[in-house]
Amino acid sequence: MQIEAKSKSMGKVKGTSDLVVMLDDKILFIELKRARKVLKSGKLSTSHTKVSDEQKSFLSRVSGFPYADGYVCYGANEAIKIIEEIL
Repeated sequence: MQIEAKSKSMGKVKGTSDLVVMLDDKILFIELKRARKVLKSGKLSTSHTKVSDEQKSFLSRVSGFPYADGYVCYGANEAIKIIEEIL
């Protein structure tokens, strides 16, 4: 909470992605959400964390550039998988 408050006081725009990965020819903007749990049935639960309108708007804007992509990842493993696929 303190880090987020300090970021906002320094000018962080609401909706900005949690993670920015700069590669040689691409910039990835990744919004991290809590990983979905595997239910007893083997299916994935729905996430309790929602993507805000500001986050959707930000990801849509950055995905409009040829050198950038925006993603929503549920858990670090999804983010790692996307990064590895692009590398």
